[in-house]
Amino acid sequence: MNESKLLHGFQHIESHEIKEIKATAHRYIHIKSGAELIHYACEDNNKVFQIGFKTIPEDNTGCPHILEHSVLGGSKNFPSKNTFMELIKGSMNTFINAMTAPDMTV
Repeated sequence: MNESKLLHGFQHIESHEIKEIKATAHRYIHIKSGAELIHYACEDNNKVFQIGFKTIPEDNTGCPHILEHSVLGGSKNFPSKNTFMELIKGSMNTFINAMTAPDMTV
């Protein structure tokens, strides 16, 4: 890969215009982790951020949901007593939440 085209460790893959919402979708991949990122560039002032993970359950113990709460509770290296309250400080307070679906956690 061309190192000069890396942006914060992400390589640009492709871009597509979405006429219906007057936006351009840019797709990136993080070189080290393989994580994919899609950025919708548009003139809309409303901003959204989401991270989603496949969490296919092996049983009915609720492990993905427990992990969701554990991650949001912080850690030794990333201390945070209440992640949502920290996020609300810099938001318009319209919607902040974490969710566990049957096959993914966002």
